[in-house]
Amino acid sequence: MLRRDPAAAFWLSLMVASAVGVGLALVLFASSLARAHDWYPLECCSEKDCEPMEALTMRRDGDAEVWILPDGERVPFAVARPSHDGRFHWCRYVYEGGQRSGVIKPFGRPVCLFVPEADG
Repeated sequence: MLRRDPAAAFWLSLMVASAVGVGLALVLFASSLARAHDWYPLECCSEKDCEPMEALTMRRDGDAEVWILPDGERVPFAVARPSHDGRFHWCRYVYEGGQRSGVIKPFGRPVCLFVPEADG
């Protein structure tokens, strides 16, 4: 007859529950990342270059209305793309060392800046 050690059973069940919890957390985290990126166009983000940003204000630059990005780049109001979640997002190239710079400008397409649609 086998004898059960209550302490060993407790620790085994605790390890199994922890493994299940960590696995579930990873699945939820991965699915939230997928949802965050599923509407970004492939030419902009490659699933890693886009991120939410703080709200921008539109400014007048001569005769044109522009968005002024935190890095100083000016993006004409007319070429910004509509955001799918009501927030501002930008897509920037990532250089060696993890430095991000320059809003992505796909060839022949508007820059990858997403702005909430104006309430109309």
